[in-house]
Amino acid sequence: MDDAKIQTVNRQFRGLDKPTDVLSFSQFEDSNGFPVDFPADGQEIALGDLMISIETAARQARELGHSLEREIAFLCIHGTLHLLGYDHIHNSDRRVMWKWQDAAFAVWEEGGGKWGGKTDLPPPSSLLPPPSSC
Repeated sequence: MDDAKIQTVNRQFRGLDKPTDVLSFSQFEDSNGFPVDFPADGQEIALGDLMISIETAARQARELGHSLEREIAFLCIHGTLHLLGYDHIHNSDRRVMWKWQDAAFAVWEEGGGKWGGKTDLPPPSSLLPPPSSC
């Protein structure tokens, strides 16, 4: 997706008339953003949809001095955490989300930039608890 397309979606769904790097659309929120119930334990689920602007990701990768693949992996992790109910508007929420984000990204990096390395994240008890909306 390019910046023009993601800007259109960002304007339509978030009221922000500017491009962004990643947008997340949860299957577990209603149209007002309120959480709905997850399916029963053990069922496979689709968490939702991610949209990534390759233009913005490429620009951010250049600015940060790393590869586009690394930036896209980071945005996938970041967006997936949003699908799971995490956010970073408030400092306390940001600290929780960043801990999970760092842990997941470390797994990706340990696999040499692939998910083939270590396959488990630290136990939740070693991090802060997930948001109450999950």
